[in-house]
Amino acid sequence: MEEIPDSVKEVRWGNATLLDQISVPIAVRMNRLGHSEARTTMNYTHVVTSDERKAAEELGKILRVNERNREESDIGERTLTLRIQ
Repeated sequence: MEEIPDSVKEVRWGNATLLDQISVPIAVRMNRLGHSEARTTMNYTHVVTSDERKAAEELGKILRVNERNREESDIGERTLTLRIQ
């Protein structure tokens, strides 16, 4: 069997954790992850503390601001390249 890349594994782990956080039934999580045993699915789930959630929210704010700044910068650059003839 071919080794699964770490990036794919991380997405699966994150998906399992997020599904747990929003109280998706274990049967649905098992189906989404392709598991036949609940124990396997539970091994994919990480406990997220309130401190970890707050840290993620703060980092998300920073990333969203940076993304908006980049988009605004791109718009400005495109505007500067327009030529009126």
